[in-house]
Amino acid sequence: GAFACLELVARRPTYFAAVVPAAAHYEEELEELVSRLAPAQNIPFWFIHALNDQSCPYGDIKKLVCKMRGRSFPNVHITSYEDTWSKTGHASDFVAYRSKPCSDTGRPLAMGNEVFAWLLQ
Repeated sequence: GAFACLELVARRPTYFAAVVPAAAHYEEELEELVSRLAPAQNIPFWFIHALNDQSCPYGDIKKLVCKMRGRSFPNVHITSYEDTWSKTGHASDFVAYRSKPCSDTGRPLAMGNEVFAWLLQ
């Protein structure tokens, strides 16, 4: 998941052109992660995270984004929203990767078109 995404970029910063962690979580010190990500600071990051995610708390990722911006990462974005369709608020993959909302399941948000257009810039 997004934990591995952050680890891979920290370990192999030259392999990636952009990063989109959905519902990210990181169990180690955020300051250490930001230091480890420093060689990748010119890679664009777009975090997508539910405000009410009970599995991976939003506050931790908001702190990470603030720390990255504070260390002059020039292209760090975060999209947050209220997950009203899952029990735990941990369904960011629907928002990040689907191209259109799914009214049958009550998932009103879909940013897949925007995310993939951004990735292909």
